[in-house]
Amino acid sequence: MDVRGICWDALERRDRFFVLDVRNHDEFEKFRIEGRSPVPSVNVPYFEMLELGGKDELVDSVAAYVERDLPGQLPRDLTILSGVRQGRHFEFVGQGPAPLGLPLLST
Repeated sequence: MDVRGICWDALERRDRFFVLDVRNHDEFEKFRIEGRSPVPSVNVPYFEMLELGGKDELVDSVAAYVERDLPGQLPRDLTILSGVRQGRHFEFVGQGPAPLGLPLLST
């Protein structure tokens, strides 16, 4: 099952989770994930994480960005769903926060 299916199931069950939305800002503004109750989220385009992370390896760059710039914005008590619109970038985004001990589930 992909993240859309997981997200849909979680919304239907009214589970609590957090979305690390890595789409471009304009896409995020046009289409937000909504449920019966508010879905907390933060929007950071994956290319910003990769460029601003400052590391040679893509996964390391994402981890550095998350650790440096998002420490108070990502919860440790909720599952974090992450995914991108298309492509293989989800691999880098999904693996980046894992070493930080965040409960991340990505496509």
